[in-house]
Amino acid sequence: GSLPIYSSKIVVSVVDNVILVHQVDAKVVILYDIFSDSRAPISAPLPLLLRGIPRSSSSSFMSISRDSESSETNKTGDHEAVIYGDDWTFLVPDLICDVANNFLWKIQLDLEAISASSSDVPSVLEFLQSRKLE
Repeated sequence: GSLPIYSSKIVVSVVDNVILVHQVDAKVVILYDIFSDSRAPISAPLPLLLRGIPRSSSSSFMSISRDSESSETNKTGDHEAVIYGDDWTFLVPDLICDVANNFLWKIQLDLEAISASSSDVPSVLEFLQSRKLE
């Protein structure tokens, strides 16, 4: 099968048995449930949202969210963090190294945002039942 591409550069991550296809130029991610019989994405394409204040170990969290900022940057402490920056290196399965800001981001699913982005209630319930609480 094939997956839709909205960007000239894509990167793949995996979180909680969900394949995340990052459309880097479009600045969105498309999610596919590994356990689903359907090849359709589980939600509409969603932008990333940077969350959390960096800890002393220089790690933070990155969540998938339907809420987007009006600009392509989010404030993170004293630094401006650019979404899908040129200095980002994706590390398998669920990490992003932001070399410019010396951050290591961990990708996490925002289940509430994913649920809100779909009107297919039975599919959303099936998806949510397969997820782990972290």
